[in-house]
Amino acid sequence: MQSTLTSESLAALDHPRFVRPQNMADSGDVDVAALLAASLNEPQDYPPLKDSVFAGDTVAIALQRDLPRPTTVLNGLLDYLLTLNVEPTDITVVLPGSLAEPFGIKPNEYQSQMVEGEEQATPPPVFPLQREFHSINCQVHDPDNPAGLSYLCANEAGEPVHVNRVLVDADVVIPVGGPVFDRHSSFQDCIYPAFGSSAAIARFSECDSIADRHAETELANDSLGAFFMIQSVAGPGEQLTNIISGDRKSAKFAAAKQSAKLWSVDATEVFDAAILTVESRAYDQSWQNFAAALEVGSKFVNDGAPIVVWSDLAYSPDRDTRKAFRAKFEETIPDSLPMPMQRLAATLKDHPVYLRSKVTRTTIEELGLTVIETVDELKRLTASADRCVVLRDAHGCQLPAIEKP
Repeated sequence: MQSTLTSESLAALDHPRFVRPQNMADSGDVDVAALLAASLNEPQDYPPLKDSVFAGDTVAIALQRDLPRPTTVLNGLLDYLLTLNVEPTDITVVLPGSLAEPFGIKPNEYQSQMVEGEEQATPPPVFPLQREFHSINCQVHDPDNPAGLSYLCANEAGEPVHVNRVLVDADVVIPVGGPVFDRHSSFQDCIYPAFGSSAAIARFSECDSIADRHAETELANDSLGAFFMIQSVAGPGEQLTNIISGDRKSAKFAAAKQSAKLWSVDATEVFDAAILTVESRAYDQSWQNFAAALEVGSKFVNDGAPIVVWSDLAYSPDRDTRKAFRAKFEETIPDSLPMPMQRLAATLKDHPVYLRSKVTRTTIEELGLTVIETVDELKRLTASADRCVVLRDAHGCQLPAIEKP
């Protein structure tokens, strides 16, 4: 039996009973290298990359935490740089910790550890990324390691702005990122504070002012000289559709505009059941995204309709999430719960919820959910639904304006 919900198995769900209203059909593989080369040859509001990167330059490539298909995009960029006669030894890829695993690097290999008798941390290690005929230097950014950071400037409050030392020391910095459509994500920028200090990351998480965070991010990018950017445009299921490069602000604006169309949901009817995915990227597999997916799915279905969440979630919920599950059995939902958890409890009260995950069956059933494991079970569960909505990566979808009858 098929135990994973892939693009192929989604396409095999019977139509027209299973409705996929997202603005994106399965487009299959695109030629990422060709898209990237075309974009770099004609960037938006910026000279072609070949006119600003030369043999002998040291180049640092910074990959954003949420970059879709990071290894594929990186390989295309490396191939392009080598056509400009940039030496492999002059290129360093800097990764956030969330992307270390896809590149085969384990946390204990890059996280800072003080050696007994030493007063200062040693610089973060550099790993070889082996390619067909050569290797490329790679470093995983460690915000807790001061030896891997350089001071750039001070923000308006006089607090230091530190950025990864490799990025500061390079002749050319190429940020590679993409828009993030996640209503529960923190402020996103490819460079900062992700490649800053742990103090900056904490400062951003505690700051409620989007304007202040944006100002500090722009300050870090401008001080670093990161005026050029590559943006990947991808829809649900990490379906990469375009690559846009150019002036930082122009590229981000154009990519966000295209991505918004991919993540918005074009549907006006209310369905009898919902199938929602939170797909396999490790950092997407969270109870927060489970709650966000349920919130989106609940907008599409009748009261009491079943909702299935298909995920690779692998750990038990935290305290607040457990309280939300308990609250569904109470007469009223406690005001002390965070608002996202109050909405989760309300959805759990109104709908039977089925979960496919890697969490133990006992844990899932203790939460009051029903375990589902195979696509065949999924079909049987929804057999009585005349119309069933299917949403990929529902946690990132833009909420539709649907009025239930």
